[in-house]
Amino acid sequence: TEAVDFAALIPPSSSPSLVSSTVHTTRNSIQEARSGRAIGGEKRRRRRRGSMDRNLSGFLIGCAGAAVTLLAYQQTVVTSTQCIAAGFVVLLFGLFVKEGFISL
Repeated sequence: TEAVDFAALIPPSSSPSLVSSTVHTTRNSIQEARSGRAIGGEKRRRRRRGSMDRNLSGFLIGCAGAAVTLLAYQQTVVTSTQCIAAGFVVLLFGLFVKEGFISL
């Protein structure tokens, strides 16, 4: 049998300068996050004020598509097949908005 050198399997310890710079960087990012100066934070806040969330938009469009599909047999304006197809198209549109393929 051969002897295995387990000490060679242990990775070398990181240098103290790398550890201290990582701690310093982490401390700065925590302070920036607390003060609200995180990178891109103001852009996100501005975007959210004027527009609806993508998930909420997709959900509401999906609800409209489900309503159109469920009303297929209650109305007499178009055939039930056409109404179900229109509801399906609206549901797909809601899915595409939610997934980000289409933006409103």
